[in-house]
Amino acid sequence: MSKIKPRSHRTTQPSRAQLVARWRTYLEKNTNPRLQMMLIVALTGMLGFLGTFLLFHLGMHAMWLRYFCAFCFAYIGFILMLRLWLSLDRHGLLEGGVDAADLLINAGHGHSISLEPTANSLQGGGGDFSGAGSSTSFESASNVSTPSLFGGTGEEGAKSVSSLADADDIWVPIALCALILAILLSTLYVVYSAPMLLAELMVDFLLTTGFYRHLKKQADGTWLRTAVRKTIWPFLFTGLVVSLAGWILQTSAPGAQNLSQVLSFHASTSSDQSTQSKSIQ
Repeated sequence: MSKIKPRSHRTTQPSRAQLVARWRTYLEKNTNPRLQMMLIVALTGMLGFLGTFLLFHLGMHAMWLRYFCAFCFAYIGFILMLRLWLSLDRHGLLEGGVDAADLLINAGHGHSISLEPTANSLQGGGGDFSGAGSSTSFESASNVSTPSLFGGTGEEGAKSVSSLADADDIWVPIALCALILAILLSTLYVVYSAPMLLAELMVDFLLTTGFYRHLKKQADGTWLRTAVRKTIWPFLFTGLVVSLAGWILQTSAPGAQNLSQVLSFHASTSSDQSTQSKSIQ
């Protein structure tokens, strides 16, 4: 008879997915990851506003290009703020005398370990991408000779001018709505996915820095690769939409170089068209 060999009771090492799930649980119970991410995004918007302000004063007057470059500047700041969050959160664990590796590995075997919440919220304010410079009024384009352009005079010519102006002006609210909606949707996406995103970043950061002494295999990627892979598409989509909106807005208002000048141009044009229509009637 062959002897039955006893099974070895080796402790299996947790996988990356298990570590991410445990870190997500820890973050949701002991911190407020969505609030922290909201503050990081607010600081990112502030950096974007600062970027478009500086680029405007450096002579970049094309709104679409200035907005896109400002988004790139803000995205770099966003990645750096994530790195700062990782450092603060890890140092908070170390100062509390807690080995995160022991915590998470033992968490899978029924050990209960309590941690004091770490307060590492990043505070900041919001920003927009309206550009810089004071509001300026422009000459209205309504002083066009109606008979020479449309072959009519009086009320018919005024209606033709008004219809063309309305066709151009309809793109202004569409561009503004697209700009606001793109920023809002990307912000909601990043904030909503914050627990999973921050948990993945923390696991990859601890793996690559050797903090997990119990794990033999290090992570193939790094926290930076994970951060870019998880966030680049929302930022890129928003940047392209905002750049397109900036191009439409600037094209609709000849001579305008920022959002306030675009709005001033269209407000002046609408006022002049209303005055002209009343005088014809």
